[in-house]
Amino acid sequence: MKHLGISLLVLGSLTACGEKSDDKNSESGTTITAGSGPISVAALAKPSDLGTLSRAEVILAMESNRADFLATEIEEPEAEEPVEEEGDVDCAAALSTVQVVAEGDTMSVDINLDMTECLKKAWSEAGEGVTASVTKAVMSFYIRQTCVGGDLSSFNGKMLDEVGNPPECDNNKVLMNMTSEMVASISGNGQSMDINSNSTNVFGTDANEPCLMTKTADGYAQDGCVEIFKSVGPEGNGDNEYTKYTHNSLKWVASPNNTWYTSGSIAVDMNDWAGAVTFRGADINPLYTMEYGTEKINGTLTVPSGLYFKNSLQRAVKRSLPDLRKMR
Repeated sequence: MKHLGISLLVLGSLTACGEKSDDKNSESGTTITAGSGPISVAALAKPSDLGTLSRAEVILAMESNRADFLATEIEEPEAEEPVEEEGDVDCAAALSTVQVVAEGDTMSVDINLDMTECLKKAWSEAGEGVTASVTKAVMSFYIRQTCVGGDLSSFNGKMLDEVGNPPECDNNKVLMNMTSEMVASISGNGQSMDINSNSTNVFGTDANEPCLMTKTADGYAQDGCVEIFKSVGPEGNGDNEYTKYTHNSLKWVASPNNTWYTSGSIAVDMNDWAGAVTFRGADINPLYTMEYGTEKINGTLTVPSGLYFKNSLQRAVKRSLPDLRKMR
């Protein structure tokens, strides 16, 4: 993960694109309710029925997701933020009304976001000839950040988009749980899309506890953190996906650019394939290996461009929602 991990500050960036008016949020059809805390450790387990990935699919996945292995990402200037089209409905805009809970050295957000009615409205207005049925579209966020030895109590009760940079921490603990469930069908212009999935994104430890990032003399260090991306569909193993990254002795330095970790490795578990990415320096492309049975892949990751740290969670949420403009 990046030098601050997935934190409340990143979740706050999700509110930047939407309307901030309480009235407009309520009219959008999105509702927010209190969450139920961290998900269970059992929910992190690897599904027993997974599709078999081909060699080509694994290579494509490693290349497509190479930003997952960056230590730092470019931060995009505010002026270059994508502009929403007039009339677009932003179903995540209601997040701007969420209040942070903070006490002592810890602040957190624990909510359920029901976008079912909002998406019905948004997709019904997607364009002429487009029809949509949305049965369920729910996301949950549990995010906890601890600035060990710091004082975050002044953030208690603030809206997400009001949270600025917290005090500098030598030891920073982060836990992020994000789940989503969506059942919908969309058709238009000769195309159709059926969605029926449950997904889980986690950053923390194997026990789903906050992961520790420490400040060192020349940068930052992290060991034992895990990232899990899990998606389970209704049609059996062909719809199920599982990826797990385990951070091993990672070190890195702060940078305004896309850079790699300076040392350490990330173990990769992708469906039935297993391997690792090995880091050799901030500006040296890392090597990776992946194995399954007698199959073995050796590759090198190259630095991606056009990726922005502060919007990483926003990108994750938007990836969960189909882009209906492609169907117009």
